[in-house]
Amino acid sequence: MKILFCGNYDEGYITLNCISKYHDIIFVFCDLKEKRNDQIISFCKKEKIECFPDIKINDLKILEIIKEKKIDIVVCNNFKKMVNDYVLESTKFGGINLHSSLLPQYKGRAPLSWAIINGEKNTGISVHFINRTLDGGNIILQRKIPIKYSDTYSSLLERNIQLEPELLLKSLKKVERGYKGKTQISNGKIFPYINNEIRTVDWNSNSRNIYNLIRAVAPPFPGAISFTDNKEFKIFWAKEKRALSSKNYSAGEIINIFDTSFEVFCKPKTIEIFEIQDETGNNLVEIINNKTIFKGLILKSRKKNDPSQ
Repeated sequence: MKILFCGNYDEGYITLNCISKYHDIIFVFCDLKEKRNDQIISFCKKEKIECFPDIKINDLKILEIIKEKKIDIVVCNNFKKMVNDYVLESTKFGGINLHSSLLPQYKGRAPLSWAIINGEKNTGISVHFINRTLDGGNIILQRKIPIKYSDTYSSLLERNIQLEPELLLKSLKKVERGYKGKTQISNGKIFPYINNEIRTVDWNSNSRNIYNLIRAVAPPFPGAISFTDNKEFKIFWAKEKRALSSKNYSAGEIINIFDTSFEVFCKPKTIEIFEIQDETGNNLVEIINNKTIFKGLILKSRKKNDPSQ
């Protein structure tokens, strides 16, 4: 089939590279200003494929190109723009999208992270037709992926990416044979992008919730956020450690400093933090050595005198 491809980042590149071996990629849309799209841009140059900025996807001039090139289908993976109906209707089969959840669950942004935050045991991939609703089109194929206790956003994303090309190729075959997909059984909740407020640790929360948040926003996300009275920190790696009585400690209190980690009190288990960064880029060992953190210090959800309190 002749394909108009829209995608970003590793997910976009890997699926683009794979389907190009079996189908004709006529042109590509991606965020040309995003450094993480260098692989996609280089691939297009090498293969002599026209690569347009993502903001042009709904330009009326694109319709002329679609009709001239006789595009069969639009394929999207990790694409941030909604593709308008008139673009989809100008192709033979419309458009399909890869979404990192078992739709209709976890529609919207960052579905893998939200699944970890909410303590889900499974997530998955859905290939669905694109319609005028967000992630609401008929489902072509789905694949379940288990979420391990040790998974971070990165490890879960990696397993997700490994399965996407095969699922997409199978979906394209089904579409080409005339398959219209299955209607989603419910509307499903739409989740927002994970902003700084969501990334901020509440040390009064359950330790499993805290652990889930930290691993859900680990790199390539920018990390979980915590504060002292006047400093901000980003936490990249931590784990639940042990159960302790709350008799002598406060939520968020640093109760032990080790050579390459420190322990924070919360319930029902403490959290041991292995990777953290302060506002000036100092890592955990540097922060420990310069006494920015110390035993008895209490981590908080806001800076002192924060106007948002």
